[in-house]
Amino acid sequence: MLLYLHGPDSYLREQALRGLLEKYRVKHPVARIESFELVDADTLPQFKTFLQTQSLFASDKLGIIHELDTELKELPALIRSYKEGKETTLILTVPKALPKAYAFLVSEAIYTSSFDVLRGADFLTFLKNEAMKRGIALSSTDAQKLGRSYEGDTWGVVRELEKLALGGTLDDPLMLPE
Repeated sequence: MLLYLHGPDSYLREQALRGLLEKYRVKHPVARIESFELVDADTLPQFKTFLQTQSLFASDKLGIIHELDTELKELPALIRSYKEGKETTLILTVPKALPKAYAFLVSEAIYTSSFDVLRGADFLTFLKNEAMKRGIALSSTDAQKLGRSYEGDTWGVVRELEKLALGGTLDDPLMLPE
């Protein structure tokens, strides 16, 4: 089974990955889970070993690919061969859409999602939702102020909301970037 998360907003990609992992762990509590950064040919054997070996305690396994070298010619076919897999799930989470050799992910993955940088009203909606999750009541003015200061930077605005949740204020000069 293949899942494909891509796009430049690493915070949103990471949140989606966490959600998928939570669901997977509920369904497969004893599954083997490993992460991979397939950055060169030297990292490929470890990934192949993971795919080919069976655990003594669980038949299900999840491989998370955080980074991959698109020059590894055998990788697209290797990944594609697991699209029908019942026991092996692969999640690819990368900052950019992959090249043509990986185009099958868009049509054949059971889940695919793009996480573009949020701007304007979308960023403001994100900011307000994150504030509500943390129990922070932001005025419209404060939301606009944070939105202008951090537009497109989801990690930055979440960090500032965390500071607010811990008792910080927007008037603190350390809170807003120049």
